[in-house]
Amino acid sequence: MKRIALLFILVFTTLMLFSAHNLTINGAESTTVSLGDDLEIYFEYESVGNSATISLMIDIPLIDTSDFDFFQGQLIDGGPLDTTPVDGVFQGSITAFWQPPTGIPLLITVTDEDISAQATVTFIELNSTFSISGNISQESNYGFNLPVFPALVNILYNLDMGDMDEIDFEGGIEEWLAFFEERFIISEVNNLMGNYTATIPDSIANVSCLVMPMSLLDFEETHTPPDPFFGEINGAVSNIDFLYTLPDGYFNGTVMNEEGQALPWVAIELYTQEEDFAYGYTDETGAFSIPLNNGNYTYMIMAWDYEPYYGDITMNNQDIYLDIYLVAVANHDQEINPVPTISVSNYPNPFHESVKIEVSSSLNSPISVKIYNLKGQLVKTFTENFGSNANFVWQGKDSNNNQVANGIYYLRVKQGNNIISKKVVLMK
Repeated sequence: MKRIALLFILVFTTLMLFSAHNLTINGAESTTVSLGDDLEIYFEYESVGNSATISLMIDIPLIDTSDFDFFQGQLIDGGPLDTTPVDGVFQGSITAFWQPPTGIPLLITVTDEDISAQATVTFIELNSTFSISGNISQESNYGFNLPVFPALVNILYNLDMGDMDEIDFEGGIEEWLAFFEERFIISEVNNLMGNYTATIPDSIANVSCLVMPMSLLDFEETHTPPDPFFGEINGAVSNIDFLYTLPDGYFNGTVMNEEGQALPWVAIELYTQEEDFAYGYTDETGAFSIPLNNGNYTYMIMAWDYEPYYGDITMNNQDIYLDIYLVAVANHDQEINPVPTISVSNYPNPFHESVKIEVSSSLNSPISVKIYNLKGQLVKTFTENFGSNANFVWQGKDSNNNQVANGIYYLRVKQGNNIISKKVVLMK
């Protein structure tokens, strides 16, 4: 789910829909600012008491960003962000937390009662000694890798992976703006050869950054997306490369309810016995297509108001198709197995020495905790034979008692047919 969460953040901030009359930013329809400056937004509603939709987006050549519509945020007349007492007028400020690629402006659109207005924000280039560079390529059937172009490189600046838990994906625009008060997003576009160089602020030494590419391959499902890079930056860092790999096959299907109605935006997670997991979502028609490498997978399908669905598949250089029907909780006569509530606490997050894993459940059955690295390798396993509660402590070592490297790790907690995933970050 990690990459889904990160893509959600990046696409949200790329296309966050905001939308009215006499829109100005810092008193003009076009303005120039620096990263971290305030953007003073002013516009007039069509009617007193309205709620306008607002969006931030960038227009990248050769990439049709108009198809993305992942979030709609509302600016309410007299709401929390509106600082003027005048009815029918919005005036409030947000932080310029997102620096678009060099030469590409930020477009802010406000829409009220189907009337839209747009303002343009141009950013001053960063003057810094810190940068991140590398290459983005794709595996091909010709025996060599090809460059991926165009690709958008997104850097989440001053972001620890533990911070991801602070985001309320269903919260309003106020929650998102609060999250980005001390964090930035810096984006850059690569060149024809797939190479990129992105400048980041140098105001924080050893700053934690998460770097991940976004290209059409992320949405075409022809390749398996690369894992993001996470680490500390203290100067000019090079060779941060990303490779989109070819899958061995696809897990395809449609998720429906008992009446055969499609269920959109349903989460699908797949696990192997020894390796990491894959994930995906159904589209608006209930269909899904998830690229996989060969192996035996257990899949779990989760949808609100429906019972979890589990199954097993074997990927062996051949696509798989399944129609899956979910049972609504309200229509099921049998007792529903409760999903264990999992809390992962470490002080601080990320952890340095050890992380305490607390499992709480209403079931009285064996509990297992498996820890995986970003490559999908099983690092450590903990088990508790019976009990509704269990406590484990991981000291950052593998099954052979060897210290593991800094980075992102995933906890897979299983009790019966219930599976919960959590992430932790080790930073020695």
